Parts: sequence; structure tokens; C-alpha cells
Amino acid sequence: MLDTLRRGHPYLLELGGGLLVLAVLNVLLRPKDPGFLAVQPNPALLLVAVVACRHGLRAGLASGLATAAVVAACIVARLDYRTLTELRTLGHYVTPLLLIGTGFGLGAQRESLRRAERALEGRVEALEQELADQAVRFMAATEAKHELERRVADGSASTRPSRSPRAVSCRPTPASATCSRAS
Repeated sequence: MLDTLRRGHPYLLELGGGLLVLAVLNVLLRPKDPGFLAVQPNPALLLVAVVACRHGLRAGLASGLATAAVVAACIVARLDYRTLTELRTLGHYVTPLLLIGTGFGLGAQRESLRRAERALEGRVEALEQELADQAVRFMAATEAKHELERRVADGSASTRPSRSPRAVSCRPTPASATCSRAS
């Protein structure tokens, strides 16, 4: 089951591990403050930000919702009396909404960066293909040039009247073909 999570949804393992670390730190450092409610910004915000930035929108929303649910449960558990008026105060909803908003915002940013990265990778592949095509055309043009230089050298050697029976050596060079008589 752990391998399935690791392959399919690795952010769930990070989220679970992060929540476990936060719970242990909460018990060790602030046992009378469940959910780090007195600490602003809430340390769960860091967990949401890391998961959303690493894995994208779905992971950001899942981590935001999960941590918001944990923080909301801590808020409800911390209430001295459970009245409807106490739950209606807007101050209790700021941290959970901030967690969800952070997960959504950073996750959406990561997704847009992924899309831009994929588009750039596609452009790089197209340019690499074009470069390979240009290299093939360049090699064909170079071979054609060498063939023409060889023909010109052969043609000029056969049209010159020979004064002596000495051999003619032709050397094609990149600039021009040169022929000289061996002495």
C-alpha cells in the first residue's frame, strides 16, 4: 500500500509525515496550545506551502483542506463552551481559510509553471529537430561542393595540353581546387 501511495500520490505521504511532525512538535513545544493556534502565522502554513510548491494544485488543495480541517478541529476542541455564537466569529476562520487559499494559490502557480516548462520543452525539441535537419542539409551541401570541386579539377586537368609526360596532381581545397605538375 505504501508503494502505491509513493508512486500514485507522493504528496499524501509528505502531508501525513508533515502533519505527524507538526503534532509531535505541538505536544513537545506547546502542549497547552493545540494546533499552534496562538502562533501566527500557523506552522501548518509552511507544510501547505511546501507540498503545494512541490506537487501542484491538487496536492496544494488537499494539503490546505487537510490542515484546515485539523486546525478547525483544534479550534472546536479548544472552545470552552460550544455555542453557535462562538463558532460564528470570523476570527476562527482566518487560519483555515488562509491554509486553503495558500494551497490553492501556490498549487495553481506550480501548475502554470509546469505548463510553461512543458511548452518550452516542446519548443526545445522542435529546435533540436530543426538543427538536426540543418546539419543534414549542410553535410549534403558540403558533399556536393566537394564533388563539384573534384569535377572542376578533373576537367581543368584534362583540358590543359600537357608539355611533358609528367603526372598532374590535383588537390581540392576548401577555397579552390589547385593542380600542379609533378617535377
